[in-house]
Amino acid sequence: MSEVMITPEVELTKAVAAAKDFLLGLEKQNLVASPIKNLVLEEVNWTNAGNWLITLGYRTPTPLDETMTAAGAALAGLRTPRSEVFKVFTVDGRSGEVLGMRIREPRAD
Repeated sequence: MSEVMITPEVELTKAVAAAKDFLLGLEKQNLVASPIKNLVLEEVNWTNAGNWLITLGYRTPTPLDETMTAAGAALAGLRTPRSEVFKVFTVDGRSGEVLGMRIREPRAD
């Protein structure tokens, strides 16, 4: 029995835009860590279920150590720590609707 291949009706660029808009909408509502800086496309996959899997990566400031303020860190010549965040979005290949979002842990290189 041969496997039926489902082809996307929604172009990849539209699926990526939907994922990006979804994430930035959550940021505006203060529902994800912010500010989102350096948002980049990390990975794209097409599933047999007919969905796009879009992975977006970005950096966000992490809380400074309680003993050091941002001004103290600047005077000491230290950079504000940043955290890398990856989100995987499932985008329907027919409608372009974002169906879900999950966290992808950074890979250890």
